[in-house]
Amino acid sequence: MSQGVSYENLTCSGTTTVVQIDGSSSMDDLPGLLFSWTTDCPNGLFDDPNSTTPVLTFDSVAGGGSTMCSVMLSVSDDSEQSSVCQAAISVQSCTFDCRGTLNGPAREDACGVCEGNNECFNCEDVETFSTSFALDNAAVSLFKTLRKSVVLHRKIVNDRTYGKDLIATGSGLYASAWSLAWGLPSTIVTCDNVELCQAVDNQAFDVQFQSASQGLKSLIYEALSGIGQLATNKQKAKIKKYKKRANKLTKRNDGLLQSIPDQSQCVS
Repeated sequence: MSQGVSYENLTCSGTTTVVQIDGSSSMDDLPGLLFSWTTDCPNGLFDDPNSTTPVLTFDSVAGGGSTMCSVMLSVSDDSEQSSVCQAAISVQSCTFDCRGTLNGPAREDACGVCEGNNECFNCEDVETFSTSFALDNAAVSLFKTLRKSVVLHRKIVNDRTYGKDLIATGSGLYASAWSLAWGLPSTIVTCDNVELCQAVDNQAFDVQFQSASQGLKSLIYEALSGIGQLATNKQKAKIKKYKKRANKLTKRNDGLLQSIPDQSQCVS
């Protein structure tokens, strides 16, 4: 075969490789030779196995791995004297996308579908605006009830300065509740595929909001404590009303928190 010609480390050009083979150096001393080419390359085929410089076409290794094979040349003359030589052929590994295109951009999704959109995750988008609004509204009502409870306490004990610290603390708790309520993602994605998706619970959010909600309720109870014996029947009715409202609002918040679905994290 020709000196200085290399068939190794060829760049992959796709599912098939085409190589121009050159055996012309075998004619240097012995003109009129007969050529016979063979190969062990996968599905290798010469355009003319008796040519001096045939074109060899063969397949790349399945999956795009590097291909390594050989070509053999048998040269004989009219007196049936022959000589055999061999040359190695190697092709670099190929990268095919899921559509079989060399170096293409198409990729399989996590479900194994070429250029899919992960439909097997079985996901649903849950809007949270109404929940955020309801949580905020309940927190507002708790804070208003706290202020009314402080005013009622002041009237019963005739102390206009009572409860400033309760109002200040309640204001901070309401601000925290408001921030949490409207800090919820506007849309929560929840998916049914337990093999590829993992549910992330809302425990941290629930604990923080419940702390603010229960804190406001506790402040209301504190403002209404120790004044029953001094209160008129009408004022006693208000004490009972405010406590009942505080219980109802905190229970509503607990129910709203339980209604928020867990967010899913899926294999991408």
